[in-house]
Amino acid sequence: MPKKIRVSMNQAIGQPDADSLIVKCGVEFDAEPSQGQDSDVHRTDVAAALEVCRQILAEELTRHQQTHVAAQ
Repeated sequence: MPKKIRVSMNQAIGQPDADSLIVKCGVEFDAEPSQGQDSDVHRTDVAAALEVCRQILAEELTRHQQTHVAAQ
């Protein structure tokens, strides 16, 4: 049975006229059987997954800010 690797990030930003905006990202993937116990490979995979989450959070927050400014 392959190992599952899960990475998640949350970011909350207080809003002046509302509750906090919370953006979440989660990534789950199977560790390749050929990777065995190679911790460097796992670290690289996790680092890549974290970077994907960082980008998604940044894009979502930017989109929210643009929508919020346009609504004013």
